Amino acid sequence: MNAFNIHVPYLHDQVTLTILPVEAGYQVIYFGKIAALLSQNDGGWQEAPLASTDLGDLPLYDPEAFPENPPLVIDRNLLLAIGREIDMYLQTASS
Repeated sequence: MNAFNIHVPYLHDQVTLTILPVEAGYQVIYFGKIAALLSQNDGGWQEAPLASTDLGDLPLYDPEAFPENPPLVIDRNLLLAIGREIDMYLQTASS
């Protein structure tokens, strides 16, 4: 499956994230850097350790290294919002 973009509410705005399906789950890409790895177990979304995936050519996201971009903190609410958007994309793509 190819990468796809999602939009999720974040702070007082929306943020666009690129989702890259990988063997271990879904890499969450923010401004060209890997911000998180999400996986789905028992019907729920969780953050997985980045060590469990091949990072490829993409660097890890470090909010302090790129202060010009709004910092992205993936808390439980954002994780669930990202998971819902991935679910909706997958349902649309399979129909």
